[in-house]
Amino acid sequence: MGFYLKPECTVKIIVFIIASCGFLLYGTQASAEVYEWVDEQGQRHFSDQKPSTQDEYQVRNDIDDARSPSQAAAPEKYAQSQRKKKRSKKARSNTRRHRQRQAKARQQKQQRCEKYLAQMRKVQTQLRRGYREPQGNRLRQRRYELSKRYQKECR
Repeated sequence: MGFYLKPECTVKIIVFIIASCGFLLYGTQASAEVYEWVDEQGQRHFSDQKPSTQDEYQVRNDIDDARSPSQAAAPEKYAQSQRKKKRSKKARSNTRRHRQRQAKARQQKQQRCEKYLAQMRKVQTQLRRGYREPQGNRLRQRRYELSKRYQKECR
């Protein structure tokens, strides 16, 4: 008495096995040791091999760091530049020109929203007045598009 599976079941089992192997292979992360040391001139070095000289080195396992190598090599300098960017952004937001631009943008947005509402009212009026079938579908589609734009931009 032999073991028999339906053909569609065997295909599903094969796909499952292949997918499982793929997930297992994809899920494993490559890990490597990173050596960090400072030479006689004060230069900081990073390598995946031990330094050839007898410099004191440190093994780093944080290679999944999201920062770029230049940022990782000089974290204090990076932090200072980020603080400067925040300060300049604050200073810029307090300028008169910036406030004027913001007011103009708000006014333009308000006008655009009023325009959408007026167009939706016009389409709704046309729908209430009566229509022939192809025109009604176009009017409903137009109303739908206008309401989507209004919801996206004005709410």
